[in-house]
Amino acid sequence: MTEIGRMIVEESIEKGRAEGIKKGIEEGIKKGRTEGKTEGKSEILIKQLIKKFKKVPEEYIQKIKTLSIDTIDIIALEIFDMEDIKDLEKYF
Repeated sequence: MTEIGRMIVEESIEKGRAEGIKKGIEEGIKKGRTEGKTEGKSEILIKQLIKKFKKVPEEYIQKIKTLSIDTIDIIALEIFDMEDIKDLEKYF
């Protein structure tokens, strides 16, 4: 391989590596934002449940922290119709 050919190959490898790193960073940031948003919503939901029902079993709190953001949003809307803390069980 000629010197020019080697330089082109090295440049292509470096460009691919840089693009891979950039994509990895972007995906990491996106994942971090999603996790942060989910965590924040679950904390607010837990506070709402405590305000409504006074006591929320620790088991429920731990389960809420593992729910998807979509499920948390559903519970946040349904909380107004809940009469008992056990109504949460259908979401776990």
